[in-house]
Amino acid sequence: MSVIKTTIDRVENEIAVLRFSDGQELQLPLKLLPAHSREGSVISLSFGNEATLAIERQEQAKALLNEILKTDQNDSTG
Repeated sequence: MSVIKTTIDRVENEIAVLRFSDGQELQLPLKLLPAHSREGSVISLSFGNEATLAIERQEQAKALLNEILKTDQNDSTG
């Protein structure tokens, strides 16, 4: 997954204008951004396709399960 950081340059009529380091701008409805976003806020945008996201979710689930099983093993031996 790719992550790009950008800054809210301004807000016009509930539309946030995001400015990137190369000067390009992207307009998004303010309601799509995290709560309390305002001019000057740094926003991280993540990009990924469904296959990449599915693999990441699977890896997170495995890590969580391993953590739970490791904790349960320690609890039962103590």
